[in-house]
Amino acid sequence: MVDVSTNQFLCMTEVEVYGAEYSGPAQLNATGITASSTKYSNYAAENLLDGDYSSDFCTQEDSGRYAVIDLGDVYEVTELWVWGRDETSSFYLNQMQNMKITVAMLESAIDDDDSLCVYRDGAPAAGENRPEVFTCTSSMIGRYVKVSMVESAIDDDDSLCVYRDGAPAAGENRPEVFTCTSYMIGRYVKVSMVDVGSGQFFCLAEVEVLGYGAEEISKAALTGKCCQ
Repeated sequence: MVDVSTNQFLCMTEVEVYGAEYSGPAQLNATGITASSTKYSNYAAENLLDGDYSSDFCTQEDSGRYAVIDLGDVYEVTELWVWGRDETSSFYLNQMQNMKITVAMLESAIDDDDSLCVYRDGAPAAGENRPEVFTCTSSMIGRYVKVSMVESAIDDDDSLCVYRDGAPAAGENRPEVFTCTSYMIGRYVKVSMVDVGSGQFFCLAEVEVLGYGAEEISKAALTGKCCQ
């Protein structure tokens, strides 16, 4: 899990939004853009839509690092093509860490639970950021598209798999099976104890995560790394 420091800024060169019009998928023409902040006057958000791959948009180093694109009408959004800066060092690649794409009918709903198009953890690999193609994990209908850098998505409202209140009954904890209440797509799984006294510690013997691999149709145990 990559956490973005508070002194990191978001920086991109160009964004193209793809979706379905009546004639089929095509690049959608944006009519406007707003941003959380602009680092310098020549790094304005409008640079993301000018067709010039040498002009950049960069935010200030703050917690609200994003740009919201207004498509002018409602579309089915399928992909975003995002150009990072034309550099390959980690300094520049880290300016596209923890990218979260959301889509909504109303700009005021752009951070709602059901607005998530796709999330990519960490920074892109060198050479994979011109462009980096973000494909929505489900059908997204909306007018507004938000591209943001987030500190971490593991505690977002739409990341909840399941919650069990209280303690398990005797004999029900070896193993205790937690089944997600909805369809969950992701790389990281967080198991946590919440809202307990400060003197209580968290203790487990083993965790096994079951799910579907990207190219598998049968359920299988997934391997991973622990812990934070």
